[in-house]
Amino acid sequence: MKKLLFLSLILSVNNLGFAEENLSVDQELLALELRLNRTPVVMHSFPGASHVSGNNRYPSISKEAVHALQQINDQTLFAKIAQSDTNNLIRIYALQQIKDKELLAEIAKNTKIDPRVRQIAILKLTDQTHIMLIAKNDKDSDELVRKIAVLKLEDKKLLSEIAKNDNPPLVRCAAIKKIEDQKLFTKIVKNDSHDEVRIAALMKLENQALIAEIAMNDKNELICNAAITKLENQTLITEIALNAKNESMRLAAVTKLENQALLEKIALNDENGAVRRLAVTKLENKTLLTKIVLDDEDEEVRLVAVEKIDDPKIFEKIAKNDKGLEVRMRAIFKIKDQAVLKELINNDPDKNIQAWAKIKLGNLQRARQLQNNE
Repeated sequence: MKKLLFLSLILSVNNLGFAEENLSVDQELLALELRLNRTPVVMHSFPGASHVSGNNRYPSISKEAVHALQQINDQTLFAKIAQSDTNNLIRIYALQQIKDKELLAEIAKNTKIDPRVRQIAILKLTDQTHIMLIAKNDKDSDELVRKIAVLKLEDKKLLSEIAKNDNPPLVRCAAIKKIEDQKLFTKIVKNDSHDEVRIAALMKLENQALIAEIAMNDKNELICNAAITKLENQTLITEIALNAKNESMRLAAVTKLENQALLEKIALNDENGAVRRLAVTKLENKTLLTKIVLDDEDEEVRLVAVEKIDDPKIFEKIAKNDKGLEVRMRAIFKIKDQAVLKELINNDPDKNIQAWAKIKLGNLQRARQLQNNE
């Protein structure tokens, strides 16, 4: 099960930029566990930590210390080391050896020790009584300590109270993730003063009419854009993509737009290069992409378009005539005609283009030689 969670976490990181609101509770807890335990102690040092003492990025730890720790089998002693040792690596290693639930609870509730040690201890806790006490009462200590406790909390009533009234926003967002109360989400989205809390609630909203109202009318641009990402109504998405005055709203709408004809219209006509560029990434019409490569005034838009076409004659034309160096270089990379490359090497006035054409020509010649040798 944990392997599946890890794989889904990696997918989330790659596809979503590690946006925490898009991770499930289990994924987020696993992400925290991986991050908090990511030290040479966990990955390499036990057993055989001879390399660690020379690593300047982490506190040093001697072979003798490693050997001594490996001889310990007393849970109480591990708990004492975890709370009081001056070496961060040794504290974390000791904590990882503790299985006793009461000792873990004692460490988790000790506000005088390193917050990271407390965070790892809470991740190991399973007793809801201890988790509830930390989530409810630990308001003057590290925010992440309480966030982890809230993510592990099962008391829906307490979670709702934390979502409504608590501080800091990080903890409230964690509580929102754990509940399913559409009325509360609506109230938070409409009235709360913290953007991050409003977005967390918005991501859980199911009422498309309300989401549309927020997308069109909210005074906060950040909230509008978040609402657009939740919209399913293509008619409304189209309205925003074509007519919203704010380019960030048009960008958010284009990410959701599916209609190729409308994407083509935006790619050709939007006044903002970033919006056109995003539309181009979704285009399928090769003829239109060629027109954009040849005619768009924005080099970044042309660069995206050249990646999506496959016409050798157009590559040659771009390589010889485009105003943007990077666009020309990208076109050269896609040319397979050695005669065209030699012409660029011999006749182009730009030394960068000559050099790039030489590299591409050399690659083609080596590839052909290898093919002939086979």
